[in-house]
Amino acid sequence: MKKEAKTINNLNKLSDKKNNFIEYSLNEYNKSLEKLDKRLYEQFLDNYITKFTITDGKIALNERNLRLLDNIEGEFDKFNRIYQTPVLQTLSSNMLAVTDFQIDYYLEMGFSEKLLQKIAKSAEIDKALRMRIGIGLDGKVIENSFIGQLANGTRLKEDLKTYVIRSITNKASLTDFQKGFKELLISTEETNSLLTRYSKRFVHDTFFQVARAEDKVFADRLELNHAIFSGSKIKTTREFCAERIGQVFSRAEIETWAELEWAGKSDPYDPYIDIGGWNCRHDFRFISYDLAVYLAPEKFAA
Repeated sequence: MKKEAKTINNLNKLSDKKNNFIEYSLNEYNKSLEKLDKRLYEQFLDNYITKFTITDGKIALNERNLRLLDNIEGEFDKFNRIYQTPVLQTLSSNMLAVTDFQIDYYLEMGFSEKLLQKIAKSAEIDKALRMRIGIGLDGKVIENSFIGQLANGTRLKEDLKTYVIRSITNKASLTDFQKGFKELLISTEETNSLLTRYSKRFVHDTFFQVARAEDKVFADRLELNHAIFSGSKIKTTREFCAERIGQVFSRAEIETWAELEWAGKSDPYDPYIDIGGWNCRHDFRFISYDLAVYLAPEKFAA
């Protein structure tokens, strides 16, 4: 086997190992969502729904019940502090752990560990990872970051408030009121809970974007200007991605994609970070010019 072929084979294995770790982390988070759904519902069932004034079996339209709208903030914040934050911290730690896979990948390409460790500890990596994920150097959550937005649950709380107002004004029965809360907060085979709906895709996209952002920092510092469009084709793969899987591209080619339009393209769009758009599971495997020539001599050989 030629040296180049062996290197490409090893790089593919290392990149697959990284992506398998990402998929495993996302699957574990999705499992955690089921438990979080239950915890959130129990939080409101035990500490919120029972506080409403009931008249003739229905939610009374009165000032006391309307004031309970303000309690939604406190109940969600309590749930977030006790149950959700530890799950998000584990997820964030896994995002940060991707750095080790990046180092192994570029070691295989022949770069020194000293150089790679220096890049891993650089300000660019800190910006690509901690700032994007939302963990400051002091370990605190950064406002409006990935973790900050999930932990805040703004849209979820607004949906719950809308539901409560509608139930009060329509004088819903206590049974229907409890049933509606359960439908909003517990996922079924047919529908996702509010928590799942607002976090699942956001978490998926952020995890892959963080890995890609870090990878680009390494590629920039190592002056690697070619990449393999990596990943497999599944039923939901977009045509944009399907046409590019397995091909080698220069940075100049990649950067022209910002001018293209296709269904599912992110807005704003950065080809290095978003690749095929929202929910995309593909990535770039950056390679040297020599490996690009080996894989696609018709495109890159002088």
